Amino acid sequence: MFNKNEIPSTNVLVRVVLYFAVVVALGMSFSFTFELLNTAFEVGVLGTLLNVCAVLLFVRYVAAKHFTN
Repeated sequence: MFNKNEIPSTNVLVRVVLYFAVVVALGMSFSFTFELLNTAFEVGVLGTLLNVCAVLLFVRYVAAKHFTN
């Protein structure tokens, strides 16, 4: 019925399962992280500090990438 080459090997199936497991785990992790960030932003001061730190880190990253040899 099937040619041997048409059936995905066990190695490919294991990779697909691991890929979806990683995607689900990352999704759960990001969801939890964003819930924590939402709580921090509701506090106000902590949210402002996080925003300032994020902007400073981003500016430093861009400067390091574009203005160094």
